Amino acid sequence: YWLWATVLLESKNINFQVRAHDEYAPARIPMIMRAFQARKTMHRMPALILLAGFTCVSSAADFTIVNGQTETTSQTLNSGETGKVQSGGAISTTANNAHAIDGDTADNATATNDGTISTTGNDADGIQVNDSNTISNSGSITTSGTDANGIGADNSNSITNSGTITTTGQNGDAIESDDDNIIINNGTITTSGDVADGIDSNNRNTIINNGTI
Repeated sequence: YWLWATVLLESKNINFQVRAHDEYAPARIPMIMRAFQARKTMHRMPALILLAGFTCVSSAADFTIVNGQTETTSQTLNSGETGKVQSGGAISTTANNAHAIDGDTADNATATNDGTISTTGNDADGIQVNDSNTISNSGSITTSGTDANGIGADNSNSITNSGTITTTGQNGDAIESDDDNIIINNGTITTSGDVADGIDSNNRNTIINNGTI
């Protein structure tokens, strides 16, 4: 939180800037008032306090799965955040609808997998994001459930695969996207389920394949 207060005196402006954290920000108001009263008494001049209010600045809840770490629940990726699975790290989920990296509503986020991602539930993507995100896989992504995509993305995303993406479930596309995405495959994409595409995209997508599908 940032709390701003401006004290206006007849002769000059005096600015107070107070930094506080979380729920303690409101407690700073009495301190500003006392400082103002001291100034007012000292100068014996009429004054006016203008409180510009509170601005909440929330830090992004980035996550990193490090070497030797295995997570068995979905890792949430929100807008503007960064999620990374390092080499030797892993995310493995078994429930339906349990995306390994769940950025279903995320915009302008970054998801990077250099480790191992696997899901076994239905509708459980390896990585799922919304719009304008950057997705990179140089590790392995494996899904086995029905409608479980390796990477699922909506619009205007940048997706690069330099590792392996493998799906075995029905309708489980390796990469599934909507519109205006850039998809580059430098790795290996494999699907074996019914109606499961290597890359399934809708409109105005750019797809470059330098690897194997």
